[in-house]
Amino acid sequence: MMQKQMTSNRGAAIGGMVLIVLGVMALLNQVFPWFTALLWAGALGVAGAVILMLYQADRSQWWMLIPVYVLWVVAAMIVLIDVNILRDEIIATYVLYAIGFPFLYSYLKNRENWGLLIPAYVMFAVGTMVMLIGFNVINDELIASYVMFAIAAPFLLVYAINRRNWWALIPGGIMASIGIAFLLGAGGAARFVLPAALILGGAYLLLVRAPHENTEVMTPLSRPAADKAPAAETKEKAPMV
Repeated sequence: MMQKQMTSNRGAAIGGMVLIVLGVMALLNQVFPWFTALLWAGALGVAGAVILMLYQADRSQWWMLIPVYVLWVVAAMIVLIDVNILRDEIIATYVLYAIGFPFLYSYLKNRENWGLLIPAYVMFAVGTMVMLIGFNVINDELIASYVMFAIAAPFLLVYAINRRNWWALIPGGIMASIGIAFLLGAGGAARFVLPAALILGGAYLLLVRAPHENTEVMTPLSRPAADKAPAAETKEKAPMV
């Protein structure tokens, strides 16, 4: 109970410090118009450093790393925007990558938590798509194609890692086929891609996978008990009195 109370008090203290820093910064920005974005970034960085020092004093409070990460990510974003490195859609990419990175880092520290890869992959895939759209690399049908391939990739990877997971080829193959159809365009031969892929996928399952599936091994039935020689009597009859 005492430990929970100390944790609650420390969380309230950190939250209060962050709010005070933000309030002072907002006040300075109103009083001194020259209070630039770089000063904002510096103040956020210092606030993150203070919380990090508190964490170093008691590393069991791992949650304190969350506000540290958020404050430093926001500070870096302010600097990058101010120097005109981040702009337009790339800002959204930066934010999505920043959200996905902690999940990837947590998975790399403990490979058993593979479920953390799902939000990490989603954030990175969406962030990359936004960046490609911002650079005008993909548009129209290519955007839909990218989404289909992004959905198909995890399933195909599951099959590539372990060929026994053949079921992953079904959703992966369907999504990839739709992506190819979008890639080729709305007309022409593209309309035959999905039917052909479905037919080929079904043929693969019927002709390649099905014959190799484990089947119950039939063993000859044992001979009936009547066919067996009766067991020899081991007990002698009791003498008649």
